[in-house]
Amino acid sequence: MVGERSAHAPGEADIDTTRRGRGTVAILTSAALLVGVGSACSAADHLTSAMKVKQAVEKLGERDSVSVTARFDATEEQILAYLQEGEGPGKGGNARRHARLLADLELAAAVSAGMPLRDVAKNDRFDNAAALNFGGNDVFALKSVDRKLYTRVNLAALAREVGDDGPMAGRAGELEELARQLPGSLATARSALRGEWVRVSPNEFGEIGRALGGGGDGAVESSDRIAQATALLREPALQQQVVSAVEKALGKRARFASAGKREGAEHITLTLNAKDAAHELGKALAPVRAQLGDPDLDMLERAPDKDVRVGLAIRHERLSTLTVDVGQFDRGRSGALPLKLTFAAGEVVSVAAPVDAKLLAPHDLLEALAYAASRHPELSTLR
Repeated sequence: MVGERSAHAPGEADIDTTRRGRGTVAILTSAALLVGVGSACSAADHLTSAMKVKQAVEKLGERDSVSVTARFDATEEQILAYLQEGEGPGKGGNARRHARLLADLELAAAVSAGMPLRDVAKNDRFDNAAALNFGGNDVFALKSVDRKLYTRVNLAALAREVGDDGPMAGRAGELEELARQLPGSLATARSALRGEWVRVSPNEFGEIGRALGGGGDGAVESSDRIAQATALLREPALQQQVVSAVEKALGKRARFASAGKREGAEHITLTLNAKDAAHELGKALAPVRAQLGDPDLDMLERAPDKDVRVGLAIRHERLSTLTVDVGQFDRGRSGALPLKLTFAAGEVVSVAAPVDAKLLAPHDLLEALAYAASRHPELSTLR
């Protein structure tokens, strides 16, 4: 939400911070991956660790809503040391700033079905939400409720968080002043620029891309692909297909082993060959590739031919955390960069339709940007 950061307790009613979107598909796919693992494990019930994971996932599914929060489980200094290795992205003069942003980065998501999640059938609707922050105000949030898509983008907060240099530097105040000056006829665009909730039509993403200075057919095509990919948020049948694809891919490759008990939780290690699992996942997703916005599945084939490990923690019989060292996938660095997903029953963010959110039309956004260009030409660099 635009307000406080989204590290909230489940069940808070006024928190608007997490939803599945194209930017959050990776996190929700990770959640789906775990559901898939839990289901796939049933074919190997004789493996104690696999059964424990299955039961821990099922226990989460007893609730009608579940949340996941993703953060890098490392300090700024640890991340900086990782970035400074090799020749990978993030190295150089801005490494310190990149490290700070990664250390503060938090992505939270929630899904709600109005019934126990384990009972959701192929065509049953469930709603979802997600939000992104860098340790302060949320800079982006997305909701899909009753197959309607809502978003809020806090450009001023984004400028404050990442604007040390580049086009956002020092622009927070200018953006807030621009939103204040917009005439009443552009009330919806003004709400959007203020970081308030607005409803968007996926079919108009291409036009919005043009309004934001998309510059050419390539950018518009990209916007249209994003619009197509939002079907994953709105179509229960497609959601089920993706979960099934992940389940099948992991079910063939995952191996489980106990990692002991510590800090009040039981730990289990999931091991799989990255290349083999990615190949299986690519094949499983191929039938719905177009519906997902035509993602580059070829990148899966470039996964390293090595075993990778994922740590799972079970607390009070429910799946509690998943931790994966993303450094395992980075050929240019030898250090560790652990990404930790924390699962909880309930809503870490509100999965409810925003009150009085108006539909943002592309022509309103165009008029607002034209107004900005005429009165604040220095803001044109943000397009």
